[in-house]
Amino acid sequence: MHIQPAASGIENFLASLLKQATSWQVTSKFVDAGESARTDKRPDFQKMISAARAKEFDVILVHKFDRFARNDYDFVVYEKEL
Repeated sequence: MHIQPAASGIENFLASLLKQATSWQVTSKFVDAGESARTDKRPDFQKMISAARAKEFDVILVHKFDRFARNDYDFVVYEKEL
C-alpha cells in the first residue's frame, strides 16, 4: 500500500491509519511537501504513478482527493488508468 497524505500532519495521518488498518503493509510514502497539486509535474507524484503502472502496490491512499490532483482532467485520467 502506498500513502499520499497532505504535507502537513503526515505522520499523524499515517499513525491514525495504521491503528485502523492493522492488516495493511505500508511499502512506501510519496510526499511532495510544499508542492501544489494543481499539476501532475511533482517529483514524488510521478514516482508514485510510475510505481502504480509497474503494479508495485495494490492501493493508493490519499489524505484528501485534492492532495492527489486539483486539476479535474488529471484526476479523471489517472483514476481511469490506475
